[in-house]
Amino acid sequence: MLTHCPNIFGYSIENRLQPSIKFLQSLGIQKDELQRVVTLFPHVLCRKADKVFRPVVEHLHNLGFSSQQVATIAAGYPPVLIISIHHSLQPKLDFLVKVMRHPLADVVDYPAYFSSSLRRTIEPRYRKLQQCANGCSLSDMFDCNNTEFARRFPLANFPVLPSATVLKEA
Repeated sequence: MLTHCPNIFGYSIENRLQPSIKFLQSLGIQKDELQRVVTLFPHVLCRKADKVFRPVVEHLHNLGFSSQQVATIAAGYPPVLIISIHHSLQPKLDFLVKVMRHPLADVVDYPAYFSSSLRRTIEPRYRKLQQCANGCSLSDMFDCNNTEFARRFPLANFPVLPSATVLKEA
């Protein structure tokens, strides 16, 4: 946690961290999932739950996601609660539904979809798959780096950037 978010120790437990944890619990996020949030995404806890989390949750509900689905999305990729609705969340959902023609429910199965950049990852990978008429799940499409993606889907002209592990080995 120290390496991910050292400034968490500067926040008030009673005024900032505890209300964030209580909000996550109110969504239905279980204890083991909360431990994962604290360990891997401590910066999420540093945000004001009512000001930052609530609008995202309400937006997801307004789109038709059930409370259980919102909890699954938030537990699967907690930073979804702190991303901009207008600049990140909604554009990614629009692309998913309008362009990729996937149902909204696909993000419940793969909440990490929201971790990918729309311009740098989602759009280019989708376009390349369209060229080859390959359809696949969101996890097949995004749960890998560019090198692995190129291996899974051998495509002409797909720029393969060296991954961090390849750079470390060199």
